[in-house]
Amino acid sequence: MDLGINKYFGFLVANFKFQGPYSYQYVREYHTDYVKGNLIVKVVYEGDFWVSLILLKNPNPEIETGKLRVVDLDYSEIKSFQVEALDRKKKLWNSVSSSNFPDKSLWYFSKILRQNSELLDGNFGKFTMRFRILKMLGIK
Repeated sequence: MDLGINKYFGFLVANFKFQGPYSYQYVREYHTDYVKGNLIVKVVYEGDFWVSLILLKNPNPEIETGKLRVVDLDYSEIKSFQVEALDRKKKLWNSVSSSNFPDKSLWYFSKILRQNSELLDGNFGKFTMRFRILKMLGIK
């Protein structure tokens, strides 16, 4: 079950050397993971899509090969960030109508990742409070 995820997130493998996609069912959710070292892009579907960036405290080769699932890890071993936090005012989301665009959620999250490609190299500075304050002040 692909759900069209690879259409929007295939660039992770092609351009950023991620491994995957590793897809699996977990309770009522459908998870798809793209892995590069200790960085994971997790796409989850449960009626609608959401995307998280997960940073492992210690790289795990079993996750990179798809033998171990991220949901099997203890929360103390990971740090998670919601991708939509980078579009706080929903400007990108509101720029496209969903009535004529059924894959809007997938497009939205992949667009945020493409516009913030430094995240895919492990630079999570845009999630810090300092960055948010500077952005509110119009400095960044």
